[in-house]
Amino acid sequence: MDTVQVKNMAILLRNSGLSYSEIIKEIKVPKSTLSYWLKNIPLDDRGRALLQSRLVEKQKRGRFSTSIALRARKVFKEKVAFDAAEKEFNVFCKEDKENNYSFFTTGIALYWSSGGKKGNHFQFVSSDPDMMLFMIKWVEKYVKVPKRDIRFRICIKEAYMAQNLDNFWSRTLLIPKESLKISIQKVIYSNINHISQSKTTKNPYYKGSCMMTISGVAILRKILAWQNLLIKYYKDTLNNT
Repeated sequence: MDTVQVKNMAILLRNSGLSYSEIIKEIKVPKSTLSYWLKNIPLDDRGRALLQSRLVEKQKRGRFSTSIALRARKVFKEKVAFDAAEKEFNVFCKEDKENNYSFFTTGIALYWSSGGKKGNHFQFVSSDPDMMLFMIKWVEKYVKVPKRDIRFRICIKEAYMAQNLDNFWSRTLLIPKESLKISIQKVIYSNINHISQSKTTKNPYYKGSCMMTISGVAILRKILAWQNLLIKYYKDTLNNT
């Protein structure tokens, strides 16, 4: 095929909606040569429509391929994370059994009942100071997060704000008062009598509640994996009895 025939073929392919890179694959000419041949030959309406259609389809295929690749990487990461969590779960459960206590599994169960289920962070809330102390030790031992890296927030009903309950939680948890954030919990009463009683009678044992938060979705996924493994363990145990 001589040069004129190759040039005519390039024009025909262009008007068929092929891009420069696609044409070069067909006729094997340098891009500079192709650009020179086609620079003064505009696409007709049909050629523009075909080219646009092919570009849109190519973009869709590219986005689909990218989506598949991202999903595959995510699944791979989650599987790797779950496998690592399962190994730790088995080690810590064995440690509990050897020492005749259930420190590890008790912490998982407490999170299961009182842990945050939304967002991308580990959260645990309780009004019981001893339970909060337990969970702090649990996190330090098994999640390897020191107390200084945990964020604390206390939730207090508006009527008790004057009692300085942040001092109580600071002393109990052995953390600086300045590191405690405070949220006011407003109460909606259902009747007038309840309102009048609430203003005159207060619970002397009320201390509000405390929430602990640890940033990082990886930590949350690990603890959720432990939770699922604990559920599976007891389901299997019950099925085998």
